Amino acid sequence: HKSHKCHKCALVQMHTFEVWEGPNLVAGEMGYSVGSVYTSLSGFSRANSAGSVQMAVTARLLQHAGASLWDLGMVPCRAVPCRAV
Repeated sequence: HKSHKCHKCALVQMHTFEVWEGPNLVAGEMGYSVGSVYTSLSGFSRANSAGSVQMAVTARLLQHAGASLWDLGMVPCRAVPCRAV
């Protein structure tokens, strides 16, 4: 019996992205990556358009880091009509 060690196994890495306006934290996100896939876990916005800025900057940073997929998870009910199935 031989054991096999995976030399290319991907590690889970946690990430946070923050948008500051002066001393105020106005938007942010937490997520994780496995290999080249990034998954958003949770985000917030406290100022108009701050969430849009955070997502645009996050996209550029992920692209620069070599991410091949950004999993945004579920669409919130406030963005689209939600119905019980």
